[in-house]
Amino acid sequence: MPRDHAILRRQFVQGLAAATVAPSFIPTIAAAARSGRIETCEQDDDDHLSLSTIPRNVYKIPDPDRMPTDSWFFYVLVHDRQDRQWTPLSVDLTLMAGGGVVCTSHLGADHLRILARKRFQRSPTDAPLRTIAQVTSIVLLFREARPLNVDRVECTLALEGPDGVRCERRLDVAVRTYTPVTQLIFPFRGAGIVTQGAFNNGGHASWSEMFAVDAMGMDMPTYAFFRGGEGGLESFAGWDREIIAPASGRVIYARNDVPDQPEPYVIDESTYAGLPDPGFARGGNQVIIDHGHDEFSAINHLRQGSVTVAIGDEVRQGQTIGRLGMSGNTDAPHLHYHLQAGPVEFDCDGLPITFVNVTQSLTRGTIFEPA
Repeated sequence: MPRDHAILRRQFVQGLAAATVAPSFIPTIAAAARSGRIETCEQDDDDHLSLSTIPRNVYKIPDPDRMPTDSWFFYVLVHDRQDRQWTPLSVDLTLMAGGGVVCTSHLGADHLRILARKRFQRSPTDAPLRTIAQVTSIVLLFREARPLNVDRVECTLALEGPDGVRCERRLDVAVRTYTPVTQLIFPFRGAGIVTQGAFNNGGHASWSEMFAVDAMGMDMPTYAFFRGGEGGLESFAGWDREIIAPASGRVIYARNDVPDQPEPYVIDESTYAGLPDPGFARGGNQVIIDHGHDEFSAINHLRQGSVTVAIGDEVRQGQTIGRLGMSGNTDAPHLHYHLQAGPVEFDCDGLPITFVNVTQSLTRGTIFEPA
């Protein structure tokens, strides 16, 4: 695997168009009962219209607060080789478990107008994802009773093209659970509080970060966020705390050049917008570690100048790799951590995470202290 992050990113961008088109879609014909001109969308190797998902692998996770439910979500992407814009008319969803039908639902045009985006895109600074901007997308969020054991979602999407052509496509989406192979420890020692959790906890929802956790440090036994002082960055209990490697592995990306935000509660985008790779600079000073097994830790918002490792370094679990800071797109000193299935953030699936030294579920507002 190349060690240079820019090389990895270029390779990904070159292969992204082909990689995002999943081979699992099932062709159908258009519903003849609909008004308008109907195209019989028989699918073959040269068909211009196909569906895929972001993320590529869909994982469900338990909901917080001891709810007996699991949640998952994904974008349905509509790819057109002729670069036509398609409008979603309806989607029929069938939830399956062990080959049997659990339930069905139908979302009409009014509902899809809320869920659909004209183009799937991120902000202009997130350059890698701009390569798949020219597709229609729909976001679908599911919350189902855990004992039902849903393992598949069949989506039948009715679409209308700009020339009045209407047709359907079907997508069969596997829904799985995931347990990391890597034995992870939380990336700092001492007490902390979760300020933002995963997508089902009112938190992260972007591609690589959908299972991420943000945490601020706390002073114990007072449960204090602040040490005192004048209210600057140094007054935060977690400021400059040692950040450690959550598991052994090889560093494949490290940056140390992003200034910390000058004052809390304010995000000054100029601190990173003019830097090289500004989309990645939004994550601040960052370390990405390859643990093997297609599992990569991403640790963000480290203090400028504090990162002690470089690309190619082998690190051991618990080794200091930097210090907690406030660099990039953040308004308070905190640690951002997520596990991902590839080397380049924003361009690969996020993975559910568990830490062997934390017993609590890391949902928003949880106070914890790693063992």
